[in-house]
Amino acid sequence: MNRSQPRKKAKQVRGDPDPNIGSGTSDSDIKNDSGSDSTNVSETGIVEKIRKENCCARCDTPCVLLTNATHHRYSMEELSMWATMINHSEWESYRRPPKEVLERVYKNYPRVMLPTDLTGQPTVLAKGRRPPASDSAYSYPPNPFPGWNPYLAGRFLNVPPGPSYPIPGPSTVPFYSPDTTTSYTNIPPNPPADKERYRSPSNDDQSVEYPTISDFFVELETIDRGNHYFTNYMNLFNQHGYFHLDELAVDSLTAERMVEIIPGMTDGTARAIKTKVSSKIKKIKGGNRAKH
Repeated sequence: MNRSQPRKKAKQVRGDPDPNIGSGTSDSDIKNDSGSDSTNVSETGIVEKIRKENCCARCDTPCVLLTNATHHRYSMEELSMWATMINHSEWESYRRPPKEVLERVYKNYPRVMLPTDLTGQPTVLAKGRRPPASDSAYSYPPNPFPGWNPYLAGRFLNVPPGPSYPIPGPSTVPFYSPDTTTSYTNIPPNPPADKERYRSPSNDDQSVEYPTISDFFVELETIDRGNHYFTNYMNLFNQHGYFHLDELAVDSLTAERMVEIIPGMTDGTARAIKTKVSSKIKKIKGGNRAKH
């Protein structure tokens, strides 16, 4: 069979659809498919070019700087809308977003003012550069305070159009000199002293020298410590005004009182201290009588 001969048209039966329609091999279908593919390829290239032109050194992604100095990262939908408008010759710039894209961006920030001129959109802060001073979206009032940077202060201003007011600066902050006539301290008062601790010494105590609490606790640690660590509480007793052994023997300083005023002391340790203090005092007094 000669391949150059045209293919015969299929015979159509009455009531049946035309077998040559919808076969998927027509020239118009091939053209439409190829045109759709070329459109997708071209828009993909446009998106990549937009990404490259608007890449921000700070965000490491394409973004736009809003009027309140916020970096908005373009979504894929926003980039696709931008690329579609360029592909259909509705927009030319790869650097400035179209009005429709910018309005879509600002819908995410209802409290942020739109730029005064939507055809001259805010410049993207790319490659770490500051926006140009001529841009209407970044214009600031004249600086009434020398040495004060209005650019840094203006980043936090979002004042709607209206009557202008002077921007407060460092020189308007009142200064109050400290009051040198009155001194305020935050030092807690000393703990109340036990009156009985300062009782007049008895006849037996007149010629007796009692060791300090520190020496007594060191002695207990060396000889008869048991399961207690008495030296941990030496400084704590001194802070409450107890320095000598006989001061721990007063009736007002019970074991319960020790637990209350000495942080970390257990009831068993307090009772052991009272017992050993009483025994030590009796031993000292007995030795003193033997000398006489």
